Amino acid sequence: MRRLARKLRRGPAEKIILAELAEAHRRLETVLADSWLTEADSAVVASAQHRLQFLETQWTEKKQERTDPPDEMLSALRREIRAAMRTLRQLTSRVSQPA
Repeated sequence: MRRLARKLRRGPAEKIILAELAEAHRRLETVLADSWLTEADSAVVASAQHRLQFLETQWTEKKQERTDPPDEMLSALRREIRAAMRTLRQLTSRVSQPA
């Protein structure tokens, strides 16, 4: 089993997180465009989207300065992506459950 794991290819953590970020943005935009959201739900999703955009802006600024963003920024970005996805799962599961 270890031989198989050694041969797995992994991308750089930054590239993986940026792909996750793009997917999170896509999902948030899709949910915001749906009409089934209540005003409160829309506010929660918009807040999650705003936090992701803020961290993405910070990330981009660090990259433009040609400095390596600290690992803490990667961790913060990953936490926010996961929190946003968790929020979406909770909203969609609540809506799909019968009242």
